[in-house]
Amino acid sequence: MALSIEAIDEQNIPFGTKDYVLEIDIGGEPDRAYVDGSMEGFYQSWDAQNAKLKIIADNVTRILEGEIWNVHLIKGTETLDAQIIYNVVSNAPVIIDPGRQEIWKGELFKLGVKIENEPSVARGNAFLAGLKYVINSENTGIDIEGKLPITTILTETAFDGEIYAETDGGSDQIAVPFTIREHTGIYVFNEERTLTKIDTDTGTVDWTYQAPLPVDSPILPGTVQYVPLIVVPNGIYLFSPLSNHLLKVSPDGELLWTFRDAENGRYNILATLSGLYMYRSGRIYKIDEKTGKLIYDIEAIYDDLILHEGSLYLFRDTTRVDDATDTLTKLDELGEVVWTYQAPAGSYTAPVGGGDGIYLFQENAGILRKIDANINMLKKSAETPKQINPTELKRGFG
Repeated sequence: MALSIEAIDEQNIPFGTKDYVLEIDIGGEPDRAYVDGSMEGFYQSWDAQNAKLKIIADNVTRILEGEIWNVHLIKGTETLDAQIIYNVVSNAPVIIDPGRQEIWKGELFKLGVKIENEPSVARGNAFLAGLKYVINSENTGIDIEGKLPITTILTETAFDGEIYAETDGGSDQIAVPFTIREHTGIYVFNEERTLTKIDTDTGTVDWTYQAPLPVDSPILPGTVQYVPLIVVPNGIYLFSPLSNHLLKVSPDGELLWTFRDAENGRYNILATLSGLYMYRSGRIYKIDEKTGKLIYDIEAIYDDLILHEGSLYLFRDTTRVDDATDTLTKLDELGEVVWTYQAPAGSYTAPVGGGDGIYLFQENAGILRKIDANINMLKKSAETPKQINPTELKRGFG
């Protein structure tokens, strides 16, 4: 059998690695096989019994380009030579600049900054109280999250957030510019289409926003076309019960986005800093509060709905619907079921969230149950989820 060496593509080897192993496929059962050339930071291993030739990283401490390994096979008087080109490349992290950021005082803020090459260290300076830097679970970046208190007193409205990352191969650092904004004023709404902002310092009209007609047909004067929902740090929400239009107006009086339910039906609105919820028994929409894009649309039968620590909890009460069971279901931020707790049959008040738990009060038995909100009952396997063992506090009499 003739000697042979497999063709190997140019190798790019991370700086500082000790995990690199190149096994070269050879044929012809050579008596001897070896590698020479540029071997700085590498060593070779020849297993004659199994005809295995390997190049192994040992102490790769220099950036190299266009280096060559010469592979030699010898069998009696027959020889075969080949070359492998390799480079030692930097594996220093690269922080992807997210660009200028805007934070409204009191707004729940979250920004994911991607960092390439899996940093071993990543951190940021806590340049403002209320914000923190957290390495994400995939170790591919850093998250800036938190809420700047509405009461924060600022002497400057522009800050740089310093982000630093490093690996054995080097480091990277960038400054992300932040602009801090706030809006104050008195808002006047006539329940038809006109929203007006009054400057509290001067008493003059700051701006006026005219909402679009919610329906195509004529509307009688005095008809409630929109109802104001809530003023949040980065906008004002208006909702039309005539057409199920949800509008967000900026603090400067500009329309940011519009969302409309495709189905007819009167909805309740829950406006939070982590998302907007339009819901009625049978359907729940969650909408991104910054973009107006739909995050999820799910069908769900429930009697009570609460939001606690960014998660939605749905409660189903047997005393209100004959064929139902008493269940408390936790949904994550994408509308997926995290767990379901089946409560003993009875008459319950609406659930209440507090701290790390959800509280259920069974009126007919006088029992208050605390359900651990952090337990994930939903397993990845097809096994039936285990029941939570709630903490029970029974009301005493006499």
